[in-house]
Amino acid sequence: IHEAASRHPARTAVVFGSARLTYAELDARAGRLASLLASQGVAPGTFVGVAMERSAELVVALLAVLKVGAAYVPIDPG
Repeated sequence: IHEAASRHPARTAVVFGSARLTYAELDARAGRLASLLASQGVAPGTFVGVAMERSAELVVALLAVLKVGAAYVPIDPG
């Protein structure tokens, strides 16, 4: 995603309902969340449970987990 963000930062990367994120926005949001996850001890090879409804923010969360080098475990929020 980082490469796409630097090549085409203004192009739309995620669309969910009325929410739209460009590649630059997606990369920046995922980067901020990845930094927060790392500061909380999430490291490569760890597992992170993700319990969120489908949304643009879910894409951000999943990408952030992958940026840290961890794996996400989807948990049905219902």
